[in-house]
Amino acid sequence: MLADVTIDGMVEGEFRRAIETLLREGNAAHAAKWLKSRLESVCGDGLPLPARFLTTTPADLTIIGWSELADRIERLDALGSPVTAISIDLAPDPSGRTMPHIETRFYTDDSWAFSHCDRAGLLMGYEGWASRWTGRFAHVDNTIGIEGIDDLYGAVVLLDQICRPAGTASDLQHRAYMLGASYIAVLVHLAVRDTALERGLPRRLAVLVGSNESYPFFDAPVIPATEALICETPVVDGTETPRAFASPESAEDYRGVTELRELTHPDADPGQEAEAWSPPQESHLSGTQLRKRIVTDQSIAELENTRKPSLLQRILGRK
Repeated sequence: MLADVTIDGMVEGEFRRAIETLLREGNAAHAAKWLKSRLESVCGDGLPLPARFLTTTPADLTIIGWSELADRIERLDALGSPVTAISIDLAPDPSGRTMPHIETRFYTDDSWAFSHCDRAGLLMGYEGWASRWTGRFAHVDNTIGIEGIDDLYGAVVLLDQICRPAGTASDLQHRAYMLGASYIAVLVHLAVRDTALERGLPRRLAVLVGSNESYPFFDAPVIPATEALICETPVVDGTETPRAFASPESAEDYRGVTELRELTHPDADPGQEAEAWSPPQESHLSGTQLRKRIVTDQSIAELENTRKPSLLQRILGRK
């Protein structure tokens, strides 16, 4: 059964929890790198997944419908409380097609104080696999879509059909399903992040990426409203050209800082300061438990000598 399959010593539930925690903490790039390294054993000729999994990056995904967000949000604002968050969710296609089906959910501060939350504030709203705002959206539609991974998504859908409890999948197929579905979810998360940074948002909004009954059921913040890049539309030579900006730093500044950190500290978490942390081992991780803990190099060494590596440390390569 799927629940009994292990990857790097983690059973299926532990594996999903570890990847989702990376996403929630803003370490999606680490999750993608780790998943891709494990995909090598299940991709290629004669294996469950196509080899293109190994060469596909977030840049290969195209987020469509982004330019329609401003108009849709304006229309929804007129019906009640202003929209303060959007969630872009993977969901099974109701028509049974093997291509990504995306649902766009619009939330207001009536369900959570999105407009005032940084990432830590959003994390406090998660309760295990769910969140305080689950099911409390103001509107859902198909404003946003995704192109560029139909073949990869289709391969995972086919595995889904044989990896269900009554299926006859092998351990190899189960591992391929876990890794392939998780990698697609992380790719979508990163593609949404990059689009939000490059094209901006119509105003300060929290951006989330989740799922609606779509394995592996990840649900995580991409950008909190406090870090949103706002899109303005300057006129250049008579043509309106969308441009994103934010205070205090622009999208280019953001990418530059990230690249610099990766060059100077290749093992560090992208976008994070030099910190170390270990999540608790319980199945339920509260927002308070997920807060980071700054430690010194000496205390890291002492912990490594006295404690077993946590699930997240295995993923991050911190032995």
